[in-house]
Amino acid sequence: MKPDKSDRDEILTLFWKLSTPDDKTRISASEKIVLILLERQNRHVVPDDDVDNIWCADVKYAIGRLIHGLASERKASRLGFSCALTHLLKKLEVKDDPTIQKVLKLVEENLKSSKDGSGEKGILLGKVFAYLAVIQSCKLEKAPKSVKTVFDGLMKYSNFKSYLRQICFHGMKELIQKVSNDIFDSVIWDSLSQLLGDGWEKCDAEIFEVLQSCCNYQSETCGKSFLKANKWISQKSKKVELIGSHSYKYLGKMFSSTTQCHPRIHPLCYEVIENVVKSDTETFKKFWKESIDDGLLDSSPERKYLAFKLSIFTLPLVREDQVSTVWSTRLVTSLFYVLVNKTNPLHAVCKTEIIDELSEKIKDEKMTMKKQLTVLFQLLTSPAGLFLDENTNTRCLQSVSGSLHVDAVEKYIEWLKKVFMSGKLDYEGIKEVTLDTARRWGMTQLSHLIRNSRLPRKDGWVFSAFKFLFLHYHFDVCSIKAGKLPDLSGMDESFVPITGKTREHLKHCLDPALNAINSMPSLQIGASSKHRFNGTDSNGEFFIYKLIKFTNELLLKHKARLITSMDDTCQLMWKNMIEKIEQILKIEEKDEPRKTEGTALRLLLAHIGIKLLNTTVEESASAREVLTDLFQVVDERFGDGNVEAYDDNSSEVTWVEVIIETILSMLSQNSHSIRSVADQVFKLLSIQLTRKGLHSILDVLDPDRKKNILLDEDNAEDDDGSNEDDDNDEMEDEDEESSDSGDSAFNDEDVSDEIKEDEVDDDGKFRKEVKQALGDAAVSSEEEQEAENNDEEESDSGPEMDDEAMMRIDNVLAEVFRQKKLSKRKVEQDSHKQLLVFQLRCLDLIEIMANRRHSQEHDVVDSDCLILEAVRPLLVAIQHASRNATDMTLAEKASVLLRVKICKMKRYPKHLQPETISRCHDDIEAMMGIAKKAQSVFMCQLASDCCLFLVRVLSGNSPKEGEDQGTGVVDVQRIQKIYKDALENFMTHRESHLQPCVMQDFISRFPALAADLASDLLKYTKDGVQVYRRSRSCFMLYELLKSPAGRDKCKVLLYQLVSVTNELIEKAATLSGHDLKTKYFVEVMRLYHQAILILHSTDKLKSLNKSVLTESLEKFLELPDVEKSQELTNWGWKVLSEFGIVRDSSKSKKKSTKKRKKTQSESEETKETKSKSSVEEECIDEEVETKKEMKARVLKEKRQRRKKGTKTNENLGDENESKNSKGDKIQNKTKHKKKKKKSIEVAA
Repeated sequence: MKPDKSDRDEILTLFWKLSTPDDKTRISASEKIVLILLERQNRHVVPDDDVDNIWCADVKYAIGRLIHGLASERKASRLGFSCALTHLLKKLEVKDDPTIQKVLKLVEENLKSSKDGSGEKGILLGKVFAYLAVIQSCKLEKAPKSVKTVFDGLMKYSNFKSYLRQICFHGMKELIQKVSNDIFDSVIWDSLSQLLGDGWEKCDAEIFEVLQSCCNYQSETCGKSFLKANKWISQKSKKVELIGSHSYKYLGKMFSSTTQCHPRIHPLCYEVIENVVKSDTETFKKFWKESIDDGLLDSSPERKYLAFKLSIFTLPLVREDQVSTVWSTRLVTSLFYVLVNKTNPLHAVCKTEIIDELSEKIKDEKMTMKKQLTVLFQLLTSPAGLFLDENTNTRCLQSVSGSLHVDAVEKYIEWLKKVFMSGKLDYEGIKEVTLDTARRWGMTQLSHLIRNSRLPRKDGWVFSAFKFLFLHYHFDVCSIKAGKLPDLSGMDESFVPITGKTREHLKHCLDPALNAINSMPSLQIGASSKHRFNGTDSNGEFFIYKLIKFTNELLLKHKARLITSMDDTCQLMWKNMIEKIEQILKIEEKDEPRKTEGTALRLLLAHIGIKLLNTTVEESASAREVLTDLFQVVDERFGDGNVEAYDDNSSEVTWVEVIIETILSMLSQNSHSIRSVADQVFKLLSIQLTRKGLHSILDVLDPDRKKNILLDEDNAEDDDGSNEDDDNDEMEDEDEESSDSGDSAFNDEDVSDEIKEDEVDDDGKFRKEVKQALGDAAVSSEEEQEAENNDEEESDSGPEMDDEAMMRIDNVLAEVFRQKKLSKRKVEQDSHKQLLVFQLRCLDLIEIMANRRHSQEHDVVDSDCLILEAVRPLLVAIQHASRNATDMTLAEKASVLLRVKICKMKRYPKHLQPETISRCHDDIEAMMGIAKKAQSVFMCQLASDCCLFLVRVLSGNSPKEGEDQGTGVVDVQRIQKIYKDALENFMTHRESHLQPCVMQDFISRFPALAADLASDLLKYTKDGVQVYRRSRSCFMLYELLKSPAGRDKCKVLLYQLVSVTNELIEKAATLSGHDLKTKYFVEVMRLYHQAILILHSTDKLKSLNKSVLTESLEKFLELPDVEKSQELTNWGWKVLSEFGIVRDSSKSKKKSTKKRKKTQSESEETKETKSKSSVEEECIDEEVETKKEMKARVLKEKRQRRKKGTKTNENLGDENESKNSKGDKIQNKTKHKKKKKKSIEVAA
């Protein structure tokens, strides 16, 4: 019997937790169930010799419930229930055979298959798991009958379904380990000997596992004699070794037979390999060749997959000399063909899973340097050779090389350098390639290693690899004596100079590598994040400065010759640059506060100075110009003179503005390395930023100044498609300027000549395309020259063409002009895209400023006030960018920066200057104007957030003595006037774009400042232009009265507020609720209730005329529309309750019963009207049918009269008229009845 419900409640709640996927929850529930059941079992009195009542009711029920739960198909239920059952049986005193037989009987009772076969899989798995629970409970040591039952059941179900075979044999394996030798011999061995009697011929993985278990735990019965008799081992073997040279071919077949349970690899495969690895090298090679290479790689796709998985698993286990055997050329070739062929079933799996698993296994601690490099070089023995990744379109080689240890990376870099120098690969199996091919591949690999962030970073190999690339790109290494430089240790007299194409490829590898070392996180350990900069080594020195010193050493000490020699000016610039850097370093040692400024200048000098080595004339010329300005900055800041303080009103260009212009020019370049350096320099100098420097950045975002942005001259092109009116205006402006001064006219003529030359070149190309389109019909150059010489007469010597030829030429010409138009449009799109990218980079600079305010490491300085001046330009930029679909990226990024980084800033400046305070007020007024013109709610909300941010900053600053300390430095009258004008715009202009969130946010954030809006809000509660706006006015006033600050300042208006609301209520009551706006009056009643509450709290409610107010309110509540709205009724009664009038609950009940009866009567009336209408429809249908019969009868009579000819045509006409008149009468009757039916339906 089941126990009482009260006793089982605690256990039942725990049963549900056994099916949860969480392991901890499942295990804890299992432990609690066992503890509770053991406690109740200990209280149970066991009768003598009564096996049926040996357990208490709770234990009986729990065992049955746990067995039944083993058949559940929920995700983790079988795990939880089997764990609990095993634990319970292990703790119970179950030692004799009858008791275990009782458990097995419960298994058969609770797990019965249905007649229709549904749920058969769950039932079978449940039985097998129940047998496993009995085995693992260790209660079968003295129960031979139960052992027989369990073993026979496992044998039966192993042959019943294929998915049960591995589980059943695993149970047999555990059973063999746990029973005694006597029970094994008497119960199990007879059946097992038949199973194991066929030897290797019919052996599979499960049988082999059972055989191993027998040899290990029952060696007396299953010993050497049995194994020799059944040919498991050779007759001459002295030891019981199942795995040996005699069984390798059988093991390969056994591995192949386990592929049916993929993607899970059979545990036996791993177990066999772990044993074979311990043997000698020759034995292992033989096993691997017969079992893996010949057994799996030459078979089906799933067996190749098994070979790949086993090879990866074996790598950490084998010795260094065995890695090439496991990761053989044959295996790599198979993997290559799988990766190349996209239709191969293993392609997707190998491209992701196998490569990822291999790279993770390479990181194993047991993988030594030699093992890692052997696997890497073996990958290069594929048919693709060095270009495995390129041919397979994967990252196999990069993934493996990215998992190397530090010593393996250094060794690999040495090998790559040798390949670059000599072109020899020096590894058996890799295809030989030409010298140029080897060099290009080696450069690419070195660049990948520098950029790979997964590799462990060390100063030595990172800078060594980069120096090698830098040296061979910029210098003629043949000019350096052999042996003098460690980086050229492998160079000899046979060294072949680098070709032009190889050097060009080297440039493509060097640029991303330079970017990688510049943006690399600092390798310095122990320093604070404030003094750690990207691109520095473990000593805190910049890699770029180390590169400068290395280059200077090559030029001065080794007399190395540059590929593009520097002229005298560049050499002087180079020398001055190094002197300036050393000068800054000396001052930094003496003056610690100026270290940040000096670091930025050194970084900038080094990056611009390295451009002097470039092969292009334009880059070296631009570098000289920038360096000249930087030298002046260094002399000004780090010279012998005193550093002058910056005057914001000065018209002179300061050193910070010079650097800002340099940074902007760097951001306009396409080099990511230069841009990352520009960001880092700006981050260091943001504390020194001036107002003019900030506005030079913000001008880039100004939509009215897009034409003045500095773009790269090579990428910028002039617009050809301006309108004629614009051209005329430009010509007039040029004429006016030329009339002002002769010099300017001369300059304009020079510029116009250059423009004309460009136009001539473009026209020449276009004319050639037109001539090609015209073909023979085009005028030759001689004829064209004659036509130019003879201006009066035109040449008519051209060939005559027919209409078809002209039509063909028309299509070709149309295509030429269309292509020209498309190219022009593409140029415009490219220029706009470049401008957009430049603006996004400038936004990054402003974000750096904003992030500095969020950082706790930096102190508040005067330059932090500049972030306030960025608010309005950013809002203007968002306003214009949101109107253009192509600029939405700019609008989204700027809006996130403005809302998240700036408007939510907590550490804002606390000491504002009067000029800054005045500008903040001007910005608030201007941004409110933007909100009034906003085309979306988002834009209006953003403008409101910006205004409130500036108000928050102003209110957080300490005012002068004698002024109000609560409002800070806010100009209260001006702010109130701004919001009053906004409120008037919203309430009085029907076409206003302003949203109520502007005023609502102001009231909720600054109620003390917004209290002056109360009188206007009260006026607009009844005078607003729309009902919605009047309701918003009520809501705003209600919010204002809720806040303590606003309530204190609005007490004067409470009596006026009560009179206004009472007036609105009386007006609605006198109109009998005609067109009553329920939502509006809900806000009115809520406001009314808040006002009464405040008056009640201040004991001023007595001065009101309660009788008039309650009478009007009671009349209002009796209106039908008010009674329909439960919310409005509740607010009305809340107000009446403040006047002492309590709502009668009986009346409300009567009203509800009346409503219920009324709805019932209405439903009955609708049913009656429907029944009446159905009857009328039937009548109408009958009349319509009689009309049809009448028409049929008339036609029949006509035919009869025509045949007989008894009547004349006149008589027939009279007769037809009479009959038609009868038909019209019937039609009128039916129409009248239809109208009556419709009127009944309307009434219903």
